[in-house]
Parts: sequence; structure tokens; C-alpha cells
Amino acid sequence: MATVTRKTIRSVALPAEHGGWSFWLEPVLLAMLVAPSGTGLALVILSLASFLMRQPLKIAWIDLNKRKLYARTRVGVGAVAFYGFIAFLAFLASLAGGRLTVIAPLIPAYIVAILQVWLFDIRGNSRHWSPEVLGASVMSAFAVSIGLAGGWALEQALMLSLIIIARAIPTIFYVRARLRQIKSGDTDASVSLILHGIAIVGSIVFAVVGGYVPGLTVIALIMLMVRAIYFIQRGTVIPAKILGIQEVVFGLMLVVFTAIGYIIGF
Repeated sequence: MATVTRKTIRSVALPAEHGGWSFWLEPVLLAMLVAPSGTGLALVILSLASFLMRQPLKIAWIDLNKRKLYARTRVGVGAVAFYGFIAFLAFLASLAGGRLTVIAPLIPAYIVAILQVWLFDIRGNSRHWSPEVLGASVMSAFAVSIGLAGGWALEQALMLSLIIIARAIPTIFYVRARLRQIKSGDTDASVSLILHGIAIVGSIVFAVVGGYVPGLTVIALIMLMVRAIYFIQRGTVIPAKILGIQEVVFGLMLVVFTAIGYIIGF
């Protein structure tokens, strides 16, 4: 039987993609900055355990379905059990500290997450843009629940999710365009730029009509579109890892701008 090494544990139990970590961090960080609470902290732990469970679950399921038992299979099963236990405790803490309505937004999110794992991850299609968009949308639901736990009204909490989606979906297509450009020189980023434009227009509408979105969020989204245009036109070849780190920084920029905007009322 193969020996379980630290490298195996790390590769199975921890996602390597910077984008995946951003999908988890940005919604929970934004929500906790503007609507902090003890129940919200429990929801952060629940979101982290759920996020971390995806990769080992996929690996363990694929191996066991093939009736294979490798070192990574054992690590995957153990990681799923550990993360599942943490998620269960965090879920109980969320229920104890909040109302059932706080958990309600997570029900459709988990249904979508299960479908995502079944339809894409287990079948080896996780590199398609669809599971990336679904994953970002699923994680944004935690921003809604944390906002509700912090005393926000439903329509306000939903805005947190929409802001995260307005950042995530155009970025997914921008990163895919940049990777194509780096590999083949293809400079077509039209889909990404159109989605950036839709996000900006939508944020302006929500900012002006209902005051639901801070002005600083609109500025941050405009900056994201400018960075997309600049880097696509410049066409600098950089490692995918550096591109991922850049996007983590830009994501944190939007979170900070939005949180400050909510706090100061602009």
C-alpha cells in the first residue's frame, strides 16, 4: 500500500488554484467587514469547510468508483470526513446563534454545489467555464447569510451577493482570455469586456435608484475593467501563478472599496 506523504496530503486536501481561494474569501470577508456577528463567524467556518471538501470529495469518489485505493484515496476520504465534521459543527453553531432564515439562502446554494460536483467535477469537466461560474455564485450565497446574521435586511444582504457575482463572472472570463493570450497569442477578450460593462451598468443602476450599492463599488468595478483592457492590450507573458496572485489582489481591492463605501455611505 502506497505511503501517504505530506505532498499527497497537501495536493488532495488543499486547493491549489488562487481563483478558488478568492471565490471563498471575497464574499465572506466582505460580509464580515460590513455585518460582523458571532453567527457570521460560524458561517465563515461552514463556508471554508464546504469549500475545502470539494477537491478531496472529487478525488475519493473517482478512485472508489473505479474500485481503486491509492494513498490519495485514503487522504481524500479522511479529508472529507474531517471537513464534513467541521461543517456539521459550524452548521449547528449557525442554527444556535441565528434564525432559520439566515440558513435559507444556503439551501439552493448547496443543491447547486452538489450538481456542480456531480455534473462537472466527477466527470472531469471542471476546467469548463460553467463550473467556475457556478462555484462563484454558490460561494456568494454565504455573503447573503452572513449579512442576514449581522442584522441586514434581505434586499441589502442580496446586494452583497450581486456585488461578488459582478466581480467574479467577468473576472472568470478575463482570466480565461489572459491564459489563452499567454499560451497562443489570442487577444480576443470581448466576452469578458462585455460582462465587465454589464456589471458596471448594473452597479450604477443599483447605486443611483436604490442606494443599495456604494459609489466606491462602482469605481472598483470600473478599475477592474480598466485593468482587463490594459493587460489584454499589453499582452505581457506571465506565469499563470502570477496572474492568479494579481487577481487575488484585485479582488481584495474591490472588497475593501465596497466595505469602506458601506461604512462611510458612499
